[in-house]
Amino acid sequence: MKYILILLLLTGMMYSGHALSVVIPEKADAVTLNAADELVCHLEQVIKKKIPIVREGSAVTGAKIFLGATQFAQKNGVKFFSFGMEESLIRSCGKDLIICGGFPRGTLYGVYEFLERFAGVAWLDPFTTVIPKKKKWTIPAGIDRRFTPSFRFRGVYSITHSNLDPRTFQAYLKFRSRMRDNVFWAEQIPDEEKSRWGITPVLGSPAPLNTLYFYVKDWPEKGMEEAFSLDQNGDRLRPVSKRGPGHICFSSKLARQTFAKQMQEFIRRDREKNTAFPPLLYNLSINDTPSGNCVCAGCKASAAKYGSSSGAMLEFVNFVAQEVSNVYPDVRIQTSAYFFTSKPPVGIKPHPSVSVRISPIDVTFDGSCYTMKPMEDKINESTLQNIANWSRLGQIQIWNYWVNYGTQISNAGIVNVKTIWQNLRLFKKYGADYVFSECEFPHLTSFHPLRIFVGYRMKNDCSRSLDDLLNTFFKGYYGRAAGPMRKLYEYMEQRQQEHRDLCVRTATQLNYLDQAFFKTAGQYLAEAKKLAGTGTVYWDRVILEQNVLDLARLELRDSWKKEPDLPTAAAIRSRLRMNIHITCRRWAGKNAKFLNKDVLYLFENPISSSRYPLPKELKKKTVFELNAKNFTNLKELKRYGVTLENDPDSPVKKALVLRDTHKRHPHDKELACGVQSRSAKKVLLRKNISCFADEKYHFYYLGKINLTPLSLLWLHSSWAINQSLDRLYHSGKENCYDIYLSLKAEGPAYAAGSAKKNAIFLDRILFVPVK
Repeated sequence: MKYILILLLLTGMMYSGHALSVVIPEKADAVTLNAADELVCHLEQVIKKKIPIVREGSAVTGAKIFLGATQFAQKNGVKFFSFGMEESLIRSCGKDLIICGGFPRGTLYGVYEFLERFAGVAWLDPFTTVIPKKKKWTIPAGIDRRFTPSFRFRGVYSITHSNLDPRTFQAYLKFRSRMRDNVFWAEQIPDEEKSRWGITPVLGSPAPLNTLYFYVKDWPEKGMEEAFSLDQNGDRLRPVSKRGPGHICFSSKLARQTFAKQMQEFIRRDREKNTAFPPLLYNLSINDTPSGNCVCAGCKASAAKYGSSSGAMLEFVNFVAQEVSNVYPDVRIQTSAYFFTSKPPVGIKPHPSVSVRISPIDVTFDGSCYTMKPMEDKINESTLQNIANWSRLGQIQIWNYWVNYGTQISNAGIVNVKTIWQNLRLFKKYGADYVFSECEFPHLTSFHPLRIFVGYRMKNDCSRSLDDLLNTFFKGYYGRAAGPMRKLYEYMEQRQQEHRDLCVRTATQLNYLDQAFFKTAGQYLAEAKKLAGTGTVYWDRVILEQNVLDLARLELRDSWKKEPDLPTAAAIRSRLRMNIHITCRRWAGKNAKFLNKDVLYLFENPISSSRYPLPKELKKKTVFELNAKNFTNLKELKRYGVTLENDPDSPVKKALVLRDTHKRHPHDKELACGVQSRSAKKVLLRKNISCFADEKYHFYYLGKINLTPLSLLWLHSSWAINQSLDRLYHSGKENCYDIYLSLKAEGPAYAAGSAKKNAIFLDRILFVPVK
């Protein structure tokens, strides 16, 4: 940047005292008015002078920045009809400057390009804008830069906007617009704000992803059976949600014709609502479940013919695409390579109006993708080959993941910023025009704002240098504490090289999170706090990172020998009670109460030695416990009829309950239980439990087990009650346990003559370490 400024000082007009005005068209639209406000409010802080915004034709002295579709720009050769809707132009005209672009967002994006490249402005997160103060600054001379973002469609999902207070929501909306995010499909944005920021719909009705269910949900109960997927038992599976069960019979003529007519109707309705900028991209993709692939004769024949179920899917989607293109030739259909459709087919290509959205994740049907490692890493060789093969068949799009999905703390001590940077360059290389990224759990993730910042900058411009982005972020975000915080980041990057697979479900799976790690990290954080100064914004940002590591340290159950240089679990809890409000306020604003409850739950109820009465044979043993106070995955369990309820019979006073409320949950005299290893893809333990006649809680011995990563404990033939055991697994340590379940069963299925309704209660799971 300093070399650019030297050049500008030599060639441009100095603004240490000269007049400067921003000139907008006489009839400026809402986006141009907003662009002028954005330009002026930032530039005034750079040059420390007021900058008037005037209509074209007004008498103005001094230099001028002509913004938007001005007559001045047109006279100087700008052809506005030639711009794409997000394309921008920055052009010097003597002592003046033109910033303009396509409608609706081109001019606004031109302002942001100008502020970043020629004024040194940087937006680091929704509440952090770096604006350098310059004694000498110039309007660039000799500039003629035309720019379009690297990807046509760009989006990041990082936080549930419905949980934010209005002020925080506005800050996020403004930040995402400044970072050129244009896929706003998960939020309810007022029309006034859409007009101001030039937000237009990208994906059309009925939904932005996993859409099969949204097509069939209103179908009649009878007459459409052949259109649903056929399972191994010969049953047609009608989806009841976007998670299934089942999908669609891809070979069904009825399904194809019905979907084609429905999509045309969705498009027609969308165009009635959005006459100026109707959505041009429509999703038609499988439900969000790996099971339920159709095994009818037609689908099996297509899968065999093309070497993959994706071939049967493409036959279906191509038919719909052809029917739709006959009426709406400008519409593009987005389908997905996901779960059993991940593998590219042989002998069939997507219709010219079809894009295939690839979702590389660690649960794909044809093998794992290690999302925390670059696609070009040897560990992801098969995934990269998949991307290359799909790109040879047609236009690809990407849905990728910047965080792990697990129980509690699964993103602490991991930094995948270099991976994000490398992968976005690779997606561009393979011709992706759509990249949407999930990056949730900001309150539980190390260096979360940095991931978002680098990802957004690269989606806008893939030529960015990673080192430049890191320098910009650390200097602006941490101020005087930038040095030790950069060292902490680099230390995490160094230590994680010791672990092959960073796609973990909890911090306990990372063998490098040892005493040396927390000792070194603590030293860097202590130095950073000292330099930041208590009570400053930089102090708060350091504390955000400290809180994440403190939560991870508690998740490790304080199982190491005590070290004088490491705080005890009690000391960490005390520190978190004092600092956790900073995390909650930062990520939810005035609505932090809901998040505070979530995070308090994590450190007040970690896996620890049992605090409740134990069976006689276990009283003198080390016993770890999962119970109704630290059970996880409650939202997912609720979908399957399992609820967390108050129960005075339990010492915990709460229990997971499966009632007799659904045909999928029959109650039998014997209760099937077990543990499944999702990493080894095998059953580790299975047992049937009975003797429930007195309708009271009892401990039942499930068995001895050697845990693997991704172990899942389940109850009932439906597996409706389940808990991940990832928090019990410690990489590089003994993982052998005796498991005991505290269960109660009610109702006539378990106790003859009972007047109660059938129900299973689970309130505690005990783990006894054994050699």
